[in-house]
Amino acid sequence: MTPKLVDALDVAKLSSNQAAKVIAATAHSLGVDISDKNINSTSIRCRREALRGESASAVKSSFNPDPILMIHFDKKTVESLSEAQSSKERLAIVATGVTTDLMIAAPELPNKRGEPIAKSVCDALEEWNITQNAKALNFDSTAANTGTGTSTNDGNF
Repeated sequence: MTPKLVDALDVAKLSSNQAAKVIAATAHSLGVDISDKNINSTSIRCRREALRGESASAVKSSFNPDPILMIHFDKKTVESLSEAQSSKERLAIVATGVTTDLMIAAPELPNKRGEPIAKSVCDALEEWNITQNAKALNFDSTAANTGTGTSTNDGNF
């Protein structure tokens, strides 16, 4: 599988099982004998994960952040590709600057409270080594900015 094929499967929101069926049917329609090919959901899932990891490593190694960054974060409900009729609560974390505009993380949230949101943002900043570059935060999450004991503003930023 090529990176372009993985991107197309992801954009089409095909599960690995659905992707295996589409790839096998496409190969068959093109006259390719797939009897000696390893086309199944497990091999497709593993290849997708490997290519995503390679892509993420390439982006991270070439990342040259601006000295002053604004960190944006907000909760998003995202449909799961691996589980039928399932959605996950994730935190989109984006770093922007004069020449920087990059989503640095989208971790799954265990709950909607402020503490895991703050930890996820801090972890992402540390992972990308931009803690010192982060000069401003922009968020629109009630749990992240209000409530006793739930605020991300606990002095750790």
